[in-house]
Amino acid sequence: MTLDCFVNIVYKTNVIHKVESSPRGRRRQARTEQILATAMRILAEDGLNSLTIHRLAEELDYTVGALYRYFPSKDAILAEIEQTVVTDLGRLIGRAMGHIIIKVKERDLAPSVAALVPLLALAALYRQQPRLWPERYWLVSQNLANPRRLTSDAAEARVTAALMPILDAAADLFEAAARAGALAPGDAGQRTMIFWSVLHGATQLQKLDRLRPGYFELPALVRDAAQTTLCGFGASAARVASAATVAEELIAPLLTTRKRRETR
Repeated sequence: MTLDCFVNIVYKTNVIHKVESSPRGRRRQARTEQILATAMRILAEDGLNSLTIHRLAEELDYTVGALYRYFPSKDAILAEIEQTVVTDLGRLIGRAMGHIIIKVKERDLAPSVAALVPLLALAALYRQQPRLWPERYWLVSQNLANPRRLTSDAAEARVTAALMPILDAAADLFEAAARAGALAPGDAGQRTMIFWSVLHGATQLQKLDRLRPGYFELPALVRDAAQTTLCGFGASAARVASAATVAEELIAPLLTTRKRRETR
């Protein structure tokens, strides 16, 4: 198991999210982030059609002309939000999973169990998105579910460039698990997309969970979906159960720390 894939995520997301060094640059960056945060709130509260340049300018107490100095169009704002969300997610996953892999190496675990822990920790992290980052999660969900192209090809290419290191790192985990005998041999890229689809589809049921309380327990459903998928890839149920216990134990402090930072 290697840290290289997750170090790569952090490096690439830090390059994408370059911090301005001059006072003027920092002021512009702060205003840009304020614009994006306000736009994200409008999207989460009222939907895509409610986000217009005029409404955004009104919410920020800007003139429309002043807003156009930062973004030439609504599409440009959407593209920047998408890239920011994916970049932030990549940075979070890279740091968290790097920590998990180090902690797993410190434990006396069978290789076939140890190789499953990062995958289940990744699932646990994804499971918490709707609770910890609802606006960001909403935006990603809407973009994935909407077959209509929301931004230009160039903008979508930038978002894809930010997303690919995350998917590549997950594929590396599946390859490592197969090499350790935790999973049957198989296409790591295809397994990554299946795993992501299962996790995302299960978390989408939060509305049903809210409208029909007690019908099912959403966190348990997402957790079981991840474990069942790994069993479908050839993992034994006993190894998955052992790895899941370790994964939940290791990821819990990271989620608690993250939540405290978000609420400050």
